[in-house]
Amino acid sequence: MAVELRHLRYLLAVAEQGSLSRAAAALHMTQTPLRRQISALERHLGVRLLERGPHGTRLTPAGAELARAAPAVLGAFDEALRAARNAAPLPSRVRLGYTGNLAYGIVEPVLRQAVDAEPGIVVDAEPLPRREQLTRLKQGVLDVGLLWSPLADPDLAVFPIVTQPLVVVLPDDHPLAGRTEVGAAELADEQWLDVRSDDNVGPHAELRRIAREAGFEPQVAGVINALAAGLTLVALGRGILPAPGAVVSIAPAGVVAVPIAGLAVTLLAARPIGPPAAESVQWLLRSLAGLAAGEAPTPAAS
Repeated sequence: MAVELRHLRYLLAVAEQGSLSRAAAALHMTQTPLRRQISALERHLGVRLLERGPHGTRLTPAGAELARAAPAVLGAFDEALRAARNAAPLPSRVRLGYTGNLAYGIVEPVLRQAVDAEPGIVVDAEPLPRREQLTRLKQGVLDVGLLWSPLADPDLAVFPIVTQPLVVVLPDDHPLAGRTEVGAAELADEQWLDVRSDDNVGPHAELRRIAREAGFEPQVAGVINALAAGLTLVALGRGILPAPGAVVSIAPAGVVAVPIAGLAVTLLAARPIGPPAAESVQWLLRSLAGLAAGEAPTPAAS
């Protein structure tokens, strides 16, 4: 049997508690396995460490000597662990905001792959409304924001990540469900589901703009708070829904996504203009752009 640190901890618990029963309780175990472990230690050392007396279990001289040395051994081991942890560099953190309602199928898969490629960087990602992202970016509370186009702000550097075709999500028994694409004008008489937004941008704003150019105003059957909820309502026949093309990755059974001819939206990454971005931020921007283009992420510079 190899002597392990746990054997010293067991013996020290008996010395401190003064009995096997109290030591077992302090160690969150029963007496039988505790007694077996100490007996195994005794056999390995070839000496008795405990003896039973009229007032309970007590340490033999050999047991007392080992118990006196145990705290120093255990303390040195714990200190070595702390030193090893402190010697390792702390992970770099990047604070990321993204549009939770509209980034399905883009943000989460990209982040998963990017983080797997560089475990030394921790991405604190939080879904935030567009206006809140812009405020936090300018305050320096966020390092990177992911938002739908358009975005023009003199305080922010903006980088295109991926352009998505705009699709309309339809029930699979809808007359247009089998089409390869539809024109905006063909949707004039439909009942629309609208995702709540705090700004006039993104897929829904783009559709409304094109609808007005086509001579109609979308008939809104309901306003929803999340894209996933809207997909369920489409499957139930409550309306149709404009969305970025990546929605097909989370579309439930009973719906289809058909591209709207000539319409697309671009997901943008934004960071504050100022000093050069930290390497971790530059790495995240590179990885987001590369992964959206189907490229393998590359490790951050050391």
